[in-house]
Amino acid sequence: MSKAVLRVPVGGGGAKKPSPPPSAALPLYKPKDTVVVKLEDKRKINPATGRPFNVMGAKGIPANEDDIKAIIAHAKAKGIDPRTALAIALQETNIGRENPNYGSAWATFEDEGLPDDRNKNANILAKAIKEKMAYATELRRKGVIPEGEEYDLQTYNGLGLLKTQLSGTGQPINTSYYGIPVTAQQPLDLKRNPAYGKIVKQLRDEVIGVNPRISELIESTPAYGGQQTAPPAAKKVVVRVKK
Repeated sequence: MSKAVLRVPVGGGGAKKPSPPPSAALPLYKPKDTVVVKLEDKRKINPATGRPFNVMGAKGIPANEDDIKAIIAHAKAKGIDPRTALAIALQETNIGRENPNYGSAWATFEDEGLPDDRNKNANILAKAIKEKMAYATELRRKGVIPEGEEYDLQTYNGLGLLKTQLSGTGQPINTSYYGIPVTAQQPLDLKRNPAYGKIVKQLRDEVIGVNPRISELIESTPAYGGQQTAPPAAKKVVVRVKK
């Protein structure tokens, strides 16, 4: 009887399965790139103090373009200058980088039916600004605040007195606001020096308003819920050539 020979491949007890070609491998997940707008902060003088900033360029940040467009759209829908809304968002949260509630407007609630958090927070910001601007008009009518846009903008942040705050051990926490030193006896009176309003106005005029990409977005972004106006169709010109 002849012997049967069993041949076993070297290195294993069975034939090795062929590796799939590289094209068959599953593609790696690649998240969608975030488009940013680079803000340049070239301001030198703090308008609240009239002296140079202690830290230059603090508001030169990359901002998410989708956040900017949402703020523009809802500001337009509420009749608010989009540059002002963006300046407040920049001062409060670096346009959502520090907190998604762009304007830190915790007492304002969004309109119904908004599709996502970005639109809700942009809507809240625009509503809060509109309410505060109406409040400023009423205060001026009553003689509480004088003329000046910086006072209108100050109403967004408040018109009270800012004093040194103390910790639980009695140690001072805040000794200055907007670069202005304060004590318990010498607070910052925001009715006399609208420091916040001055800074927001400066951010609007010298950071937001001079950014070419933001200017393009303000021009091209329609009000939320509205339709963007299409460019006029080109007219056909017929040239008749005599034979």
